[in-house]
Amino acid sequence: MAKSYEKIYRALMDTEDAKKLEERVQKAYSEACVIRFEFTLTVHDGRPVAVPMFYTQGPFRPFQLNCAYCPVMGVIERADFRNIARDHFGVDVPTFFCRKNTVLDGCRSERGRVDTISFSDWAVAEVETKYQKLRSVAEQRLNEQSQALRDAPDYSGKEQEYLVRCCHDDVVRVMSSYSFLGDEVLRDALREFQVAEVMGS
Repeated sequence: MAKSYEKIYRALMDTEDAKKLEERVQKAYSEACVIRFEFTLTVHDGRPVAVPMFYTQGPFRPFQLNCAYCPVMGVIERADFRNIARDHFGVDVPTFFCRKNTVLDGCRSERGRVDTISFSDWAVAEVETKYQKLRSVAEQRLNEQSQALRDAPDYSGKEQEYLVRCCHDDVVRVMSSYSFLGDEVLRDALREFQVAEVMGS
């Protein structure tokens, strides 16, 4: 990338709007914490399994146990930086005789090779590198909090309660689809199911 464009991009990152975006990233990482978990049902080796999904405060997506994932792009978007370039390039940031469309969208050679990346791509990479350590700390904190919830004394009870509720819902759904047979037939089918379960155990 030409040095003049890099000079422009660094000047754009010094604007108040860019600094506000960086503050948003810092705030998201410093305040990230697990606020609750919910189970989802999956099947493993033919058996229903309750998988906990942990939800965080802030913009990051729910994650499975010890799998926190907090990318910068979960907090900000490329469009945020594109708007900064649109609003400040040539206004309070000098152009250095560079093209605005290159700053906004980048530039490719005739062979398709990237000659100059856009400001938004450059800024995202810059911020990702700058806050890598803060991101790692946040992910580790979330993983530790998810593990603590998984190890809590009441976890097994909640897991059992969820599976019982799923079982109930499945039975009701299946029985409802045969409601046209009448209540007596459904009661007999349910009794046979219960007897088979007892004898099978």
